[in-house]
Amino acid sequence: MQVSLRTVLTLVVCAAVATATGCKQDAAPGEQASTATTGAGPGDGRNPGESTDGPDHVAIARARDAAALAGWTLVNPEALSRVPPARRELAGLDPAEALDAIARDAGLRAHIDAGRVRFLRGAPYAAIDGRAEIDLLILDASAADILRHIATAGRTGLDVAPDVDLERHVSMNFTRVPIRTVLTLLADETGTDITPHADGIRVRPRT
Repeated sequence: MQVSLRTVLTLVVCAAVATATGCKQDAAPGEQASTATTGAGPGDGRNPGESTDGPDHVAIARARDAAALAGWTLVNPEALSRVPPARRELAGLDPAEALDAIARDAGLRAHIDAGRVRFLRGAPYAAIDGRAEIDLLILDASAADILRHIATAGRTGLDVAPDVDLERHVSMNFTRVPIRTVLTLLADETGTDITPHADGIRVRPRT
């Protein structure tokens, strides 16, 4: 009985230590390999998507290289603190596009003014290319605000029926996504019909 009690106490202590340190006992080899390879780069042991008190040094180095090509200065590089699941490819991008891609990895937007680059959190951004694909970064905004940004980026009108409720808040972060896809997602979130027309975006109650 005394040996059994000692064994139980040992197991309890081991479990408490494992819980406190965040470690798993007898982790499978696949789990260990996955944890070891999710860092953002050499010397960075954080997990993708993790926001920490410290900067993402890989992102900062990439941003400094991009800014240097244009002779720009990074005002707040420490704002790049979220490790993305995968970093966007920068090959073929000009400095402004590269900095914007790096900012998007961190859930931010790169604002460039008079040779100074500032990374802003939650700043709305919408841009539409010639293939009707949109780059969109808007955090915790109403569906109405998001539609206004899309309409402004597309230089088109926005026709919303008076009895439609677009106050539901949504966050969206897309790169080169067809506008129709974004409108469909917003329609599903708000329970409305949102369709593009020659004279603009039309929003009607779902029937």
